[in-house]
Amino acid sequence: MPGGFSRSYYTTNLVSINNAEYTLFKRPHFITDAEVEDWGFSTHGYLVDLPTGSLELVNHDEEGQPAAIKIKFGQGCMLATQQTLECGWDRGNSPMLENYLRYYNYHGDYHLSLSLALNGQP
Repeated sequence: MPGGFSRSYYTTNLVSINNAEYTLFKRPHFITDAEVEDWGFSTHGYLVDLPTGSLELVNHDEEGQPAAIKIKFGQGCMLATQQTLECGWDRGNSPMLENYLRYYNYHGDYHLSLSLALNGQP
């Protein structure tokens, strides 16, 4: 992955927010721990080999491994997640996907890039 990290496949519904005061969880929607759990599978894994200075945003409860991170990348940053954000949005469990997509709106001018990693898993 860009930034040198990789991922490990492990599905779970048990995840929690590390810092509820972080901008990603406050705008445009206030997100709680209850809203990032029980989406069918709230995450399909966790991120490993993180670059120095990575900020762990959401962790697996039983593993203590990050399901979502923020890392410095070039002159900006990158948000990466194993969370099934589209599932949470589609099922009405959480507007977290919108918070990710609009994150940079709250930090001035931005360039938005979306990446999708397919691994042949359901």
